[in-house]
Amino acid sequence: MTSTAWRPSYSSITMAKQNTIEDVYIAVMGVTGAGKSSFIATSSGQPVKVGHDLVSCTTDVEDVAFMYNDRLRIHLLDTPGFDDTNKSDVEVLQNISLWLANSLKNGIKLKGIIFLHRISDRRLAGSARRNLGMFKKLCGARAFQSIILATTMWSNVDPAEGAERERQLKDNPEFWGTMCKRGSTVMRYHNSQTSAYGIIDYILSQNPDPVVLEIQDEIVNRGMAVDQTSAAEALNAEIVRERKRHQEELAEMKRQMEEAFKQRDKELQEDFQEEINALQAKIEKGVAEQGKLAQSLEEVQRRKQAEFEAFKVQIQREREETRRRHEHDLAQQRRTADEQTNALKREYEVRFTALAQDRAALDDVKRNYEEAMDRQLRENEAKQREIEAAKDMQYQQLQAQLEQREVSVRGALFGVATAVVSKVIGTRPARQRLRWHGLPRAY
Repeated sequence: MTSTAWRPSYSSITMAKQNTIEDVYIAVMGVTGAGKSSFIATSSGQPVKVGHDLVSCTTDVEDVAFMYNDRLRIHLLDTPGFDDTNKSDVEVLQNISLWLANSLKNGIKLKGIIFLHRISDRRLAGSARRNLGMFKKLCGARAFQSIILATTMWSNVDPAEGAERERQLKDNPEFWGTMCKRGSTVMRYHNSQTSAYGIIDYILSQNPDPVVLEIQDEIVNRGMAVDQTSAAEALNAEIVRERKRHQEELAEMKRQMEEAFKQRDKELQEDFQEEINALQAKIEKGVAEQGKLAQSLEEVQRRKQAEFEAFKVQIQREREETRRRHEHDLAQQRRTADEQTNALKREYEVRFTALAQDRAALDDVKRNYEEAMDRQLRENEAKQREIEAAKDMQYQQLQAQLEQREVSVRGALFGVATAVVSKVIGTRPARQRLRWHGLPRAY
């Protein structure tokens, strides 16, 4: 994420420099799960792999750079903790030492160090104490004034309880007390970019000059081997203490196993044997770690190069396996798609055949219906013609009957009229009488 707004807290320092981009390096350290990767991701606005459930996601120093303003580029160095879940404390110390030594040789110095601690932790556990002790030895007392002791996870604790834990950390010399007296600053990180920028602003304003850590001075300036540094001596002493404790536990386990052997308790013997094997493995690991601690930076570089080559081979193998798996899945998907396509084709053919049969049956029904309707229509028309012919015949018969009746009526009327006339006229000749009465000659 690039911020173009000028930040006044650092302007008085940067304005005196040339109009070029200045690179500032800040190391971020702390135990696994303290929120290092999350802090860097929130500050930079860049995706950084964040670990969960106390599983470390940072196995080497990672440089995350982002533009803080138009002239300042911040480099936040994500470092693994000494309780890393993937590497031993010796490997972590060697990796950090190698990066810090090479950076100083290349003219890169730290502007400050941010040490993150979970305020939600009720007490400083063994791994956290060891991490803090290694951190103090690695930095050295001269660098304490460049250290920000930042507490995280405030949303997971009651504010009053968190403040009390913070006070205990600052007051206890075994924790942060000595560091605070020598210039370290305690701040709170509230999981926001504003809060992260506040911490970075403070480092930029309070530490105008870069700092050289104790382990950088020992390796680069004084020519010490890694196992001769104060941090390595502290780590070696811790390994010796762990081995001594494991040896004492091993001796006690063997004694208890002998008691179980005398009691002929076979199940208990097996349990003790498993614990003895585990302790012996830890002792052997401690011896191996001591041997590894004596490696020079050149040997560490070669080991890291070998690890990198092995990592590339592993990545290539995983890519090849992924490619084969992808091709297999793709072929399976194609087969499945072909099977589905064929099944759909068969289903379509079945449905199409059924539809064609239904359509043919429907056409037959339609044709039969039309033929029946035509036949019925013709029959109706024939019946209608028969009815009309019968009606015409009946009409003609009635017409003839009417004409006959009319003739009959006329004849009857003529006869009546003749009789009446004859009776009225009396003896005169009918023709004369008719003319006399104005009747036609025909009468």
